[in-house]
Amino acid sequence: MDSMKSPLARIGLAIAVTAILVVIVRDRLDARDLSGWETLAAARVDGLTAEELEQVWIEVDGTSAEPWAGYYLAMQLYTDGTDLDRAHQVADSTIRAFPGHAVAPMLDDLLAALDSYSPGA
Repeated sequence: MDSMKSPLARIGLAIAVTAILVVIVRDRLDARDLSGWETLAAARVDGLTAEELEQVWIEVDGTSAEPWAGYYLAMQLYTDGTDLDRAHQVADSTIRAFPGHAVAPMLDDLLAALDSYSPGA
């Protein structure tokens, strides 16, 4: 009977440790995701330049705020009109990374606008 308790106790301990690790990892991922949204929210309130939005886009990489940061950056570059190639690159890479995301239709529209742009027209 003692030989049965030992393997069962080890399995129980392994399950408990795994559950604790899952909770810790999930909590850290949630905190990182929240931090990404806080960074993006501060950027939108502050009215950052394209250069500053580029840094925000890098900071929120891997969070659920990333596609929105890419959209805001691409739109700012488009609005500024100083680096339309970069606007196209950002919009294209964002839509490729997040094709089914809520920003995808807006990025499609932006890409269409950028593709139709011709200097001097």
